[in-house]
Amino acid sequence: MLNATAVRELNRLFGLGRGLSQQTPTEQVVIALGGYLAVPLCSKRMLDAEGWHMQHCIGIFADVCAQGRYRAFSIRDALGRRVATIGLRFHFGRWRVHQCRGIRNANVTEDLFSWDDADGGAYVLTEQADLHYVGEELARMANAEMIDLMAEESELAPQ
Repeated sequence: MLNATAVRELNRLFGLGRGLSQQTPTEQVVIALGGYLAVPLCSKRMLDAEGWHMQHCIGIFADVCAQGRYRAFSIRDALGRRVATIGLRFHFGRWRVHQCRGIRNANVTEDLFSWDDADGGAYVLTEQADLHYVGEELARMANAEMIDLMAEESELAPQ
């Protein structure tokens, strides 16, 4: 569980309650999650650049990001290469993973395994890929900062 100081720092880093126009790239901190790096996309320019590099349409979310209802992250491997884009949507009072897409909107959240047995039977197994869990952890972190922020506000409210 994150302590209050860590949550406040995440709140500052994620820019909770602030629009894109108030965030600058110098406020960004890369979040290390497993073998991946999550880079918050905090401006229209960054969203458009991500869309261009990944050949998808994340840039269309600039307005809802500016309104504080959507957060986007460029997911990079250990060498800094883009592997996916994750979007979190604020829905029914919680941050939830809206999408996790690779280049040209490829599905990167499932691993598919198939094999044949000795009797000629064919089998297919689908498992959640690492990037699925990266998205879930980003949503968990965003929700944790909201809970701490609400607790702080209630503590600071005049009695």
